[in-house]
Amino acid sequence: MTGDRVSQVLQLVVAAAFLLIGLLALRDWWRGGERRRGYLALALGSLGLVALAGGLESLVGNQPSLDGLLLVLFMLSAAGLLLYRDSVLRLPTWVRILAAVLLAGPTAFILVVGTPASANPAATTPIRSAALDLLLAVWCLAVAEPAYRLFRFSGGLPLIQRARMRSLAAGYAGIMIVVVLILVAFMAGDDNRVGLALQACALLCVPPLYVGFAPPRWLRARWRRPVEDRLRRATHDLLLFSPDRATLASRGLDWAIRLVGGASGLIADAGGELLATQGLSEAEAREILELPELRLPEHLVRIGNGGRTAVVHRLAVSSGTGHLVVLAGSLSPTIDAEEAGWLAGYAAALSIALDRVRVSELLAQTADELRAARDMAEAASRAKSEFLSRVSHELRTPLTSMIGFAELLLGHQLDAEQERHVRTILRAGDHLLGLVNEMLDISRIEDGRIALTSEPVSVDQVVADVLDLTRPMAGELNTRVRVPTIPGSLRVTADRQRLTQVLLNLVTNAIKYNRRGGWVEIRATTAGGRCRVWVQDGGVGIRPEEVERLFAPFERLSAAASEVEGTGLGLALSKSLVEAMGGTIGVESVLGKGSTFWVELARAAPAKPAVSRDGEPGTSLVGSAAREGAGADRAGADGAGAEHAGPAGAAQEGAMAGEGAASTA
Repeated sequence: MTGDRVSQVLQLVVAAAFLLIGLLALRDWWRGGERRRGYLALALGSLGLVALAGGLESLVGNQPSLDGLLLVLFMLSAAGLLLYRDSVLRLPTWVRILAAVLLAGPTAFILVVGTPASANPAATTPIRSAALDLLLAVWCLAVAEPAYRLFRFSGGLPLIQRARMRSLAAGYAGIMIVVVLILVAFMAGDDNRVGLALQACALLCVPPLYVGFAPPRWLRARWRRPVEDRLRRATHDLLLFSPDRATLASRGLDWAIRLVGGASGLIADAGGELLATQGLSEAEAREILELPELRLPEHLVRIGNGGRTAVVHRLAVSSGTGHLVVLAGSLSPTIDAEEAGWLAGYAAALSIALDRVRVSELLAQTADELRAARDMAEAASRAKSEFLSRVSHELRTPLTSMIGFAELLLGHQLDAEQERHVRTILRAGDHLLGLVNEMLDISRIEDGRIALTSEPVSVDQVVADVLDLTRPMAGELNTRVRVPTIPGSLRVTADRQRLTQVLLNLVTNAIKYNRRGGWVEIRATTAGGRCRVWVQDGGVGIRPEEVERLFAPFERLSAAASEVEGTGLGLALSKSLVEAMGGTIGVESVLGKGSTFWVELARAAPAKPAVSRDGEPGTSLVGSAAREGAGADRAGADGAGAEHAGPAGAAQEGAMAGEGAASTA
């Protein structure tokens, strides 16, 4: 095969290669319709046509009629690259105008004066030669500047995009060098060996252009190896890194775009909230989220009117299904299914990480709310304690004086009306002083400042004390208080003063909120190591919906509308005292039949039985008190010393009458 034939074949191969790249660019632009891709298609397609025409001329000879068209296509290849550069890195307006003048001016001049005779370089006139030199200089400048700027710009891109951009820049730089050398050789009239070498160099420029536009899978996989190593670290980072969701999503999206060489993307949660965007405005991101293509089962789709390739992965987060979307761009015009598959495992790790951070955020938010609530409660408690302290000082001092002077008045000769008024003052003062004391007791219990003395306490002695204290009220209201005999050996672990205070409150309430002429029964039962003291009345009972609020401070419920005095503190204080002594308190009530309150405490070791002077066992103090009390009815004396599992008679086991059971006398 002669040298001319080899040169012709090589020129046709170069032409076919450039034409193929041009067709790929045109196809991609036709599918996507993006202006930036159109510029790249113009640049590569024009080069392909110029190369094809050059190959045909080597076979059929020079065709002057086509020289003008080839010259225009040749300059369009430079203009397309310059426009592509402007779409990536914006040129100043004056530069764009100057470039248009420099590209169009020499081209128009040569078209007017005529193209140089390619077959006979000697026929070229000085004017034509100067015009050709200017044209070549403008073309080289229009190609060199974008190639250099795109190469520099690629340094800040992800690895895959950087490799593609630099391949395009290298391919165009190589073409520029080859074109210059071909024209120099042509003008010098060198032999075919130089032409063959230059054709081979031109062929070497094809792979970088092809790689920059549509790299094969094996090359993409090679480019991805460093990214995959970083991805492993990124996945590890996702699972351990715990900032807010927005920061985590931003980092996760950045790695996803780097992995497939995408241009932009977004991450949204199940509710459509944008957690992160890159390369997109918020309006563009929300528009993408509304596209029906995101609901398709495929991971690789084309979205929008422009047909942009996008990788879509569903994020299975606890609140539903979110989306990870990575879009291709002009720097990476295609993303294949293999690259889309790479993101599947990463998307799963991202879902787990987002859920974990969401849980951490909720825990932190809950902790902040709890701290704020605690601070508010502590501030309120301090304010309450300060208020009660002032109330104690401001009220107890004058109250004590009033009560003292009233007692002094009772020691003098008073007529009946005067004595009645003084006793009214005493009752009111005692009532108000008791209210202040109860408020202070509740405050001390809540602050943990109340002092309790746990010791074995005889139940029948405490009940006897309560009977003595409530006898006047029971007689005034014609209420019978009956107490089955309680063994003198029955003892509980408690603070005697506070236990007396609790039982006194329960019995007083049972008398106050009872029917006139009613009855109250106090008894004690044991079970295992516990003792339960019952206070039962035959009053009107409590509504079921009011039972749960019975032990709340200042809750008098239905009793607030009655004429019975009370503050709603008695039962709240009783509950706090019983629980402070390690016991429990409760109520059972049947509306219309009565109520039963009970206090349960731990049993203490039984005391040795007392012996009377004649050597017989001593009688129960409760039994004595019940016999001595006016109107007392000692019922069930034959059960003395027996242990009962609960209150006798289900019909009598109601609770205190009315909600007012929650208050004290």
